[in-house]
Amino acid sequence: MWHPGFFLEESQDLPVVSPPASCTLTVKDLLLSGSSDAVWGDPAAQGHHPLVAPQQPQVPGSLLRQSQGQFQELVLTEDEKKLLAKEGVSLPTQLPLTKYEERVLKKIRRKIRNKQSAQESRKKKKEYIDGLESRMSACTAQNQELQRKVLHLEKQNS
Repeated sequence: MWHPGFFLEESQDLPVVSPPASCTLTVKDLLLSGSSDAVWGDPAAQGHHPLVAPQQPQVPGSLLRQSQGQFQELVLTEDEKKLLAKEGVSLPTQLPLTKYEERVLKKIRRKIRNKQSAQESRKKKKEYIDGLESRMSACTAQNQELQRKVLHLEKQNS
């Protein structure tokens, strides 16, 4: 039987037991499940087979809320709601989403990231141009001052 400290005890020579061929558990499933108890714990308490983790769509945790039932609520930002309305698409408020809905949401989120990136790029470009303009005006003022000094010195020498 597997236990949490199994790999820490290097001095014991225990036989390695390979999982049955019907086992579809992957490292990704373990990581997505959140804990080893959710997968390896009591199957009756979990409501699913002990070796198969439930599949859930990958949605950022900050946009999910646990509802009263078994499904999680999908929480959209204002930008996401605006873009969905603009494209004429409505998404359900509960997970899981269909593949089409996941693609639409992914596309909307990519558009928002691109918009934010473009805004940041324009902001940096504006700061750069403002810096160049201030340097140019400072150099122009310095150039004019030096030209005045040259004229003054030429007058003194003649």
